[in-house]
Amino acid sequence: GGTGGGGGAGKDNKKPPPPPPAPPVDVLLITTHDSGGFYFAYIKVAGQVVTLEPSKTIQLKPGSYKVQARADNADDWKPVGRIRIDSGKNYRVRLLSTWKLKQETL
Repeated sequence: GGTGGGGGAGKDNKKPPPPPPAPPVDVLLITTHDSGGFYFAYIKVAGQVVTLEPSKTIQLKPGSYKVQARADNADDWKPVGRIRIDSGKNYRVRLLSTWKLKQETL
């Protein structure tokens, strides 16, 4: 009969616990309607489609994101740039009339 020595439950993992995920930060997306830009545009970032009339605040987790835009639902998405989001900061991202992005840290 026997007692097969079990154990194995107290494994000593020396890995530190993963850091908590960084909270999302506010990103204000805005069109530039003053110099021949748009009053209205669609923006696609991180899988979210956002309608700007002319602005909208979204929340993004820190990271780098490809951004696409279009002026009308029937148009194809145009790549307009990338934004880089760091934790603990808020951003304003303008869609320029040249279909480029201008990112500012607030």
